[in-house]
Amino acid sequence: MVKNAYDADANIVVVTLAAPERSAGTISVVDDGSGMMLETLTDVWLEPGADMREIQRIGGIRTPKYKRLPLGEKGVGRFAAHKLGNRIRLWTRAKGEPELHVDINWSEQIGRRYMDETEISIVETDSVYFKKGRTGTRIEITDLKSVWTRGDVRRLWRNVTSISAPFTTADDFDVSLLVPGHESWVNDLLDVNDILGAALWKYDFCFDEHGFRWNYSFRPPPGMGLEGRSDSAAREGLPLPKRLAEDFFDESPLPGSIPTSFVDGIGPVEGSFFVFDQDREVAAFIPEQSQIATFLEENGGVRVYRDDIRVYSYGEPGDDWLGLDLRRVNQPTRAISNNNIVGLISLDMDLSSELREKTSRDGFDDNIAYQRLRAIVLSALTHLEGMRTVDKGRMRRVLSKNAKESRISPNSAIAELRKEVEKRSLGPEITKLVDKVESRVQEMQDTLLRPGATQMHVATLFHEVEHGVRALNAAIRRGEPIEKLQQRSGSLIELLDSFANFFRKTPETQVKASDLVRTVCQLNADRFDRHRVILSTPIVTNEARDFELRVPRNIVMGAISNILDNSIYWLDQRWPFDVRKSRRAIVVTTSDYFEEGPALILADNGPGYRLAPEDVLQPFITLKPDGMGIGMYYARLVMEACGGFVAFPAAEDVGLSKAYDGAVTALVFSKGEWCK
Repeated sequence: MVKNAYDADANIVVVTLAAPERSAGTISVVDDGSGMMLETLTDVWLEPGADMREIQRIGGIRTPKYKRLPLGEKGVGRFAAHKLGNRIRLWTRAKGEPELHVDINWSEQIGRRYMDETEISIVETDSVYFKKGRTGTRIEITDLKSVWTRGDVRRLWRNVTSISAPFTTADDFDVSLLVPGHESWVNDLLDVNDILGAALWKYDFCFDEHGFRWNYSFRPPPGMGLEGRSDSAAREGLPLPKRLAEDFFDESPLPGSIPTSFVDGIGPVEGSFFVFDQDREVAAFIPEQSQIATFLEENGGVRVYRDDIRVYSYGEPGDDWLGLDLRRVNQPTRAISNNNIVGLISLDMDLSSELREKTSRDGFDDNIAYQRLRAIVLSALTHLEGMRTVDKGRMRRVLSKNAKESRISPNSAIAELRKEVEKRSLGPEITKLVDKVESRVQEMQDTLLRPGATQMHVATLFHEVEHGVRALNAAIRRGEPIEKLQQRSGSLIELLDSFANFFRKTPETQVKASDLVRTVCQLNADRFDRHRVILSTPIVTNEARDFELRVPRNIVMGAISNILDNSIYWLDQRWPFDVRKSRRAIVVTTSDYFEEGPALILADNGPGYRLAPEDVLQPFITLKPDGMGIGMYYARLVMEACGGFVAFPAAEDVGLSKAYDGAVTALVFSKGEWCK
């Protein structure tokens, strides 16, 4: 009935439950919409299955006042009102027409076998409710078929007040719920705007045919002693997580960003995410935390709106259409759970014709358009999670600034995993993968660490390995398929292999910086071509000064490769749509800007570093949706082992042209010697 009021161009709808705890109570729905003429009342409202709204919707016929496309389709929703009570009375008035009254008492129609045998009279009134030219519709339901509890009313309040999206620019559809005599049933329900205003993270985004734009803000609670921050970007690529890309593409390499063609039949996808933190240490700084927790228990999740009207049942309690809780199990330190987010996804009714609602009206059909919508929303959420990880780290450091680092060993977790694998007889493939993980960990424990890195580095890595092993164990207990278990095991081994060379005692050799760069670029030549990257290497072509250094050759090459990997990835994000002309560029050169010694400079024209320098070099902090956050950390360890460091100078300080306006990274070798 409230949605019907929307279709009737109503501005205000008032739902009143008088004495709902008794069958003698009354339910009324009153709107100030366009009302109904006699013809509409007889041929539409009293006719089941009347397709007037569907015809308007397909034909793109919008309402005269607020230019709305109808929400109704099947012409049967209004008859659900008869499930609430035995007597339905209606008063309605259209512009320039008399007020009409209908009184339906089903207890008097019991002897009728078919609906067309019912006798229903329509009478003109002397403007009982709609006087002085006012228009609208009033429906009253009495002789209630069931009584309403406090919980029923609170759930109804949540539903009717969430039909219209919050924060809309036009105040053109206001729904309220009144419960005379039982105001206490709903008085403690906080206004949604107050709740959302207390969110620690706010993230807005839009993905359309022009690309991806977003705004991010972190708003720590007062008293925590931590400054907030914000960031934004316009018209760049929306990073596509590998796990989602595999659902849509077979080619290799998989695209790193979502094609703009994903919005075909969907239209622009706009969204707002309000993210909370309910950890005990954080909650102590938020006075309204108990009310926020209650609100999130009933309202947490991501809702979908078309033309500012909600599409059910997305975001309802128990509905997790994005699989957020499963993601949280797999990535507990990064992923956002369903009860810590209130999300609003906005679609345009005209442009989202490929998103078709199910006959049951509980969401969209699971077609390719819906899968693309889901991928867009999940990719935007993953992008938010990357930035949120940085600020969560800052917050945790403030809250536990006196905490000490501790050495963690994953051995017990591996032993538990092995028992679970044997218990469930998962076969030799999984057993071999567990053996491989254990072997890699044992190798690191035996060699500990190269000179130059501390035991804290081992503890950090082992902590992540332990988490990965326990997540794999949990997946086995949940009964995930073998191929998923193999994928999880492979990710663990990849993490360990990435550090294998560093942990081994690699011999040092005297080498020129140009030789290292030449070899790395030759190994990555195919990737530069595939990603249409223009590579400039003045150090190789003798256009820049060369220098010699004595280092473990392989691990330094690994550090250079990691930085180039980052450049290629982020260039794809900044320049995702240029298929005719490549604008992507990387330069590898040298500089004498640093007093400590010669520097190898790697720069690009991507979006640049969005993390603070101290966060770039921390482990497990990354904005990549599938990244581990160890590439730059590895580079840092390598440079420390070589007696140098990683720096992030300004482009002009190291003699770069203005074309390289993205990330600039310097590997400074304190023991390097310039060639004569």
